Amino acid sequence: MKILMGILITLNIAVTMFIGGVSVASDQTKLNSQQIKEFLSDHYVVGTYKGREWKSFFNANGDTHYSETNGRPSNGRWKAEGDRYCSQWPPSATWDCYFITASGDELTFMPEFGGDNWPAVRLVE
Repeated sequence: MKILMGILITLNIAVTMFIGGVSVASDQTKLNSQQIKEFLSDHYVVGTYKGREWKSFFNANGDTHYSETNGRPSNGRWKAEGDRYCSQWPPSATWDCYFITASGDELTFMPEFGGDNWPAVRLVE
């Protein structure tokens, strides 16, 4: 019986950590719109996505700058709404949105409709 309870508890934890088809680190908390604004505004965030290192700056006025190592930089717009981080990168007029979870300065961008997560670290200067 103890083994069965242990399995059920482990299964419950695994299901709880799997939200909307996106795996979430157990020590990270989902941020709301205000927390996203406070967390990103006037900060650099760095990470690796599909083997490519990237860096982005989130200006409090909604401008953002993204660059990859050995890649062409991009300028776009960002906002926090509906408890999601959303970005728009010209020439596209489409806003793509992500949920964000964070713990300390570590964060994860999670695509709204599934896909690969973007783990990253906020740089505090």
